[in-house]
Amino acid sequence: MKNEYATVQWGMALRSWLTSLLLIASFQIQAQVAGDTFFTTSITANRVGCPTLTTPVNALSICANATAPSLPLVSTNTTSTDSLRLVYFTSPQSGTAMYSGGTPLGTYALTNPLASTVTASLASLPNATGTAVVYYVYGLLAPTPSDPACRVSAQTTVTVFPGVSMALTPRSTTLTCTNPYAALSLTNPTPGASYSWWRSGSPTPTSGTSITVSQPGTYTLTGRLGNCWGTATTATVSSDQRPGTVSVNQGALSCSTPTITLTATITGRYSSVLWTGPWGMAGEGNTLSVSAPGIYRAIVTFANGCVDASNPARVSQSPVPPPLIAAQGGAMACKTCSVMLSVETDATVPLFIWTGPDGFSSTDPFPIVSKEGSYTIVVKDLETGCEAYDIVVVEAPTNDPCPQPFLDTPDALTLCAGELLPDVRVLLNQVNPGDQVAFVLFDTPQSSSSAYTGGTTLATVTPEVDLVATLPGSTLPPVQNRSPVEQTRYLYALLIPQPGLVDGCTPALVTITIGPGGCMPLSFRRIK
Repeated sequence: MKNEYATVQWGMALRSWLTSLLLIASFQIQAQVAGDTFFTTSITANRVGCPTLTTPVNALSICANATAPSLPLVSTNTTSTDSLRLVYFTSPQSGTAMYSGGTPLGTYALTNPLASTVTASLASLPNATGTAVVYYVYGLLAPTPSDPACRVSAQTTVTVFPGVSMALTPRSTTLTCTNPYAALSLTNPTPGASYSWWRSGSPTPTSGTSITVSQPGTYTLTGRLGNCWGTATTATVSSDQRPGTVSVNQGALSCSTPTITLTATITGRYSSVLWTGPWGMAGEGNTLSVSAPGIYRAIVTFANGCVDASNPARVSQSPVPPPLIAAQGGAMACKTCSVMLSVETDATVPLFIWTGPDGFSSTDPFPIVSKEGSYTIVVKDLETGCEAYDIVVVEAPTNDPCPQPFLDTPDALTLCAGELLPDVRVLLNQVNPGDQVAFVLFDTPQSSSSAYTGGTTLATVTPEVDLVATLPGSTLPPVQNRSPVEQTRYLYALLIPQPGLVDGCTPALVTITIGPGGCMPLSFRRIK
């Protein structure tokens, strides 16, 4: 039987397990069909190189809490057993360090070992952050090539921007006359973010984290960090910068209406009402009682701080004059005698009102009185309401039945201990034969009657022809005060013998203040 041989040739690509290099192998096999079988193999190997791994996206940025885009990875010269894995670091890696450590994001199979593009997901990359964070994302071969030279990688830098804080205060406010400006501001601005304020109706924004406004409207705040925008926030600014209204009534004064009340009628909430008037008059409150003619105004401060003045309130005076009167008193002929008072007037319908000593009163135009002193007559015209008054005097009898002394020197003295008492002079309104004046010193004040009992008599003096009695101080011992404080003495000038009518007859009194020893004496000189 004839031996037949068959020859078979094929080629394949193999990766060296030692070098991870791609090899092209060519085999030739010779096979014997009958008889002993043998093979003749011819192998030729050529080195092509390490795989490649790239990405067209070198860097990208995303906003916090936003969906991250996918990352394309392009590989070549891989094998059917290769796959791609995606990891990230928080710092850049050099050399082949990225093949160790890192946080995995996913592993992807290759569809074509010679050239393949994989869409890798970044969805699990942390993106909820309060500050900007940079992640370094690497695409790697898996399993890790044994040849370090073939540990290729594709790097992408991913920047995650934080959310833009848009918390605004206040969200609403009101401009007033007291506070014509309002401050709007962010409570917690995001570092590095830019902010703009837009007022309704204005095409020009204002930059910054705060703004002071003086116009009402809606203010919209926008903010962004990189390409990340915060949610726009608005604040409403209203205006209350108009005062309310105030008006005041007019009025007229007359004899029957000597005072009138002015009232401020106000619309709107207010905090105070002040009044101005003639001759610097001022007042406060809703109402004002006035008794003088002139122009008055109410100045109102409203709750929003705005101030407004009322219309001029004119208060006029009636031209009707008060009645004319002429009153007359008189002198009593004796202590128990009476006097008739009189008054004349041009009042049409007069009303007479007399008042005087000891509660005296009368409506008689010609009353009879028996008490000396001043009497007041008021005449009111009941037709016009106007009134007038006058004062008359009822004099005591010329021969006073109550003789008494009157001081002709000061009624109060201040002396130092050891100083001489100055002369004390009294005048008498009348003197009977044998009458004298006794100068009596007391430690306490006395009544008209008790002054005649007790005390220390310094001297008894006979009045001179001119009814003058003098206590010569130079003939008396110096005053004494052994106390460290001031002391007071009371020197009475008493008519001797004691008058029969004691009531109403008062002795003359000199009050003496004596200082302690060593005080500086005060001197005086009476000028007549």
